[in-house]
Amino acid sequence: MSTITAFVHMVGGYRKLRRYKAIASTLAMHGFGDIATRTGARRVWRGFMKAVTLGHAADVEALTTGERMRRVCEELGPTFIKFGQMLANRPDMLPPDVIRELSRLQDAVPPFPFERVRQVVDKASGGRASEVFQTIDEKPIAAASIAQVHRAVLKSGEVVAVKVKRPDIERTARQDLAVLADIADYLAENVKGLGHFQPRRVVEEFARTLMQEMDFTIEVRHLERFAANFADEPAVRIPKPYKELCSSDLIVMQYLGGVKVTDITDWSAYSVTPKEIADLGTKLLLRSVFEHRFFHADPHPGNFLIAPDGKVCLLDFGMMGTIEQTRLEEMLSFMVGLVSYDSAMLVESILEAGLAPEDLDVRGLKRDLEAMMDRYAMVSIERLRIEPLIRDAAEAVFRHRIALPADLLGVGRAISVMEGIARRIYPQFNPLQEIQPYLVSLFLKHALDPTTQSERLVDLVSDWMLAAKDLPKDASDVLRKLKKGELTVRVDNRHAKEEMLAANRRANRLAGVAVAGVGVVASYLLLRSGAVCDYVAYAGFAASFVVSLWVLSGIRRSGGM
Repeated sequence: MSTITAFVHMVGGYRKLRRYKAIASTLAMHGFGDIATRTGARRVWRGFMKAVTLGHAADVEALTTGERMRRVCEELGPTFIKFGQMLANRPDMLPPDVIRELSRLQDAVPPFPFERVRQVVDKASGGRASEVFQTIDEKPIAAASIAQVHRAVLKSGEVVAVKVKRPDIERTARQDLAVLADIADYLAENVKGLGHFQPRRVVEEFARTLMQEMDFTIEVRHLERFAANFADEPAVRIPKPYKELCSSDLIVMQYLGGVKVTDITDWSAYSVTPKEIADLGTKLLLRSVFEHRFFHADPHPGNFLIAPDGKVCLLDFGMMGTIEQTRLEEMLSFMVGLVSYDSAMLVESILEAGLAPEDLDVRGLKRDLEAMMDRYAMVSIERLRIEPLIRDAAEAVFRHRIALPADLLGVGRAISVMEGIARRIYPQFNPLQEIQPYLVSLFLKHALDPTTQSERLVDLVSDWMLAAKDLPKDASDVLRKLKKGELTVRVDNRHAKEEMLAANRRANRLAGVAVAGVGVVASYLLLRSGAVCDYVAYAGFAASFVVSLWVLSGIRRSGGM
């Protein structure tokens, strides 16, 4: 190893140790000394941490766990603030009092010097910043933990927004993520019942999201993809990036002027009403999630501006959520069960998605969800809110150690935030009236889509063929063990009845949907071919429709068909 390389490693190790010391002392100061010893600085800083905690014992005892966690995040800076904000969206992992405290975390930090902005812009433009820009305002129009934004004017006269990454933010984030991984391992090993939620995996998902957010080339792709998805929405504006001026540290994009939606007090100056904006925002979110499977994961009011001509301007595409097709169908079943107050459908969607632990008390979960939904059934539709409904459902499954997927929780948070914005500008907004018809109609569309059901039927037949291929060998192995007296059978029927009924219902519905889908496809092909009279083909359509109604009736009852 060369002298220069050794020096670099020594400096890097010193910086890492110094960061570990800051994290360990902050954790210890707020009553998390046992966790602090797991940050990698135990030998050097154990005595220091004991000294730090002496004068703070009384203060720590007076605070709740949630308050102490929030203070730790605030003091440790951007990575921990963002991690705390992410945990605030995990009511399946943390109790309500901790969630409430972490929800108070704010991603707002002082701006960094303009000289750094000038350096990044000059590097991205190949040293031609003065040839590209007329002016760049020294005072930022926004400053957050990862970047800050300045208004600028190009030589062509176009007004742009310049988003610049904070200095050294990536290096600090990587050090913090390493510590968070250590803490996650410690919690999984030492906190009873938490291992099921896979804390290390939670940190890894957060790390992937955070590092993607720090790569501005990804955000540029997000901008273009979202703009393409909503090219048919004339009431929406999305900033156009100037790709030739962008880099991993810099985004130059169209400047969209407007007022934060929640700051408008006099709507008479605009050509739109608060109700129209509330309806449009909900429509955009639902289409993003359930049609494009690509949604804005951070739809707070600051990213939702109203232009002078009444157009909606969407900003900041660093945090975006994506959903796989298979997950979308599971999510759709869950959401329809939730907004329809169907506890059986909720339980079934959880079982089908494979989210439940092996020892799940199915009857107890259904009972808890029914009790929760009974409370909401008594609320008038004008007063009903989606946010507490989602939160209480998540808390109910949390008690049964069910780890909800991050994308489902992200959608729940996005819907909750959008509802909050809509109610602030239009207090009469009724989210269920907007969301329920859309979800139910989309659910029916998916259930009756011939292409989707044909694909499912092909997958099902393929699975049967693979199983049939292995069946002779498996049967031979069983008979051989039986002859030798080596065959053992383990029976565990704690929830066998409930699970068998759920499995039967799922199998019956899948078969019904497959029959209906094949019937529709076959009838369509017969009608096109002219091989039979039209009445036969129409009779096939009618029969398929009857089967579809039977399937949907069973889904609605969720009591087996």
